[in-house]
Amino acid sequence: MPDLVLPLAALLPQSVTPYVLLMLAGFAVGIFGHLAGARWLVAAGIVLIGLGALLLPVVAHLAA
Repeated sequence: MPDLVLPLAALLPQSVTPYVLLMLAGFAVGIFGHLAGARWLVAAGIVLIGLGALLLPVVAHLAA
């Protein structure tokens, strides 16, 4: 398993900017979903926020 983690970690961006933008896009999609009354858009926004918040610490840990 450790042999697979390092090549996959090299594919992820090392900068914080893409993850913050992913979370902000998730908030925008979620807000639009609430305004439009579309539950699937709210769910998509939550998934985007979760991915951004999950990937950021993983990349920070692997870069250190």
